[in-house]
Amino acid sequence: MKNLQKTTILKEWIETNCLVLWSLLNNRSQQTLPQGLMDVAKNEGFEVFLKRIEDILRELEGMCGSKSLGDSYRRDLSNVNFENQVYDFFYEIFVCCRLGKISDDKKLTLRPPTGKGTHSDCLIKVNGLNIYAEVKNYPDVWPPPDGNPHQRSLCKSKPNEKPQDIARPRSIDLRSKLNDVHRQFPDKNINLLFIFEHSCADSRRHLTQAFYGDANLWTNENYILHEEGLFNKEEWRNISACCLSYYNVIDSKIVFEYFWKNPRAYSELPKIVMDVVNGGTVFQPVQKMV
Repeated sequence: MKNLQKTTILKEWIETNCLVLWSLLNNRSQQTLPQGLMDVAKNEGFEVFLKRIEDILRELEGMCGSKSLGDSYRRDLSNVNFENQVYDFFYEIFVCCRLGKISDDKKLTLRPPTGKGTHSDCLIKVNGLNIYAEVKNYPDVWPPPDGNPHQRSLCKSKPNEKPQDIARPRSIDLRSKLNDVHRQFPDKNINLLFIFEHSCADSRRHLTQAFYGDANLWTNENYILHEEGLFNKEEWRNISACCLSYYNVIDSKIVFEYFWKNPRAYSELPKIVMDVVNGGTVFQPVQKMV
C-alpha cells in the first residue's frame, strides 16, 4: 500500500510540475510510471533533477515544435527501465538544447536520419554548415560493487604477459563501446561525438588511449596515432571530433571540457564552428602511425 501511495504521489507531482515531461509519456506509462523514473525518484533532490529535465524539454519544444519532440522521445522515455537510461536521455536532450541555441535561427532537427537506417541525435546549422551530433553516456562503474577484481591495468598487455585477476584497461572497454558509433552519423559530413564518461579516474586519459592508442596514456599533447586507436579506423573517418562532456550540478550546466579532432576525418571541424561550439580545449594530435 505504501509503494502504491508513493507511486500515486509521484505521478501527481510529475503531472503538476512537469507538463512537457508528462505529455511525452504514453498512456500506458502515465498509468504505470516507467521503472527508470521510479528509480530516479528514490534519490534525494529528484524534484530538482526532473524540473531541470522539464526546463530543457520546454526549450527544445520552442526550437523544434511539440510534434517533433514527441515523435523523437515519447517511445524512448515511456520505456526507460533503468535509472541510467534516464540519465542517457537527460544528457542527450541537454546537449541538443545547448547546440540548438548556437544553431542558425535557433532551430535544430531531432533524430535526423543518416541514410544508413540509423539516426543521429540532432542536426544543427552553423553558418549554413550542417553539423550532426551524437551523445553517449558510459559511466565507469569502478571499483566494481563486489570488489573483484580490485585492480585494473593501465595499458593493454602482450598476449603472453596478461596479468591474472586484473581487469582489462578502461581504454579497451571504451574502444569496444564506441567501435560502431560511426554508424550513427551520415558519411562525409561534419559529425561531432559527445561523451559522458563519469570515472573516478582520469576520463581524458582513458579516452585519449581509446582514440589514439594506449601508448598515449601519459601524453598531454601531440598525441601519436597508433594502429589500435579508433581514429585509425577507416569507418571512423566520418567523425570530425569527439568531446568529453560533463554536467555541472552546481550551476546546472553542461560543460564541453575537451575536444579531440580526428586527424584523419573526411570533414575537418572548421574553426568557425569550433569557435561557436567550443567551451573547452581542443587537442591537436600529431598524426603519426606506429
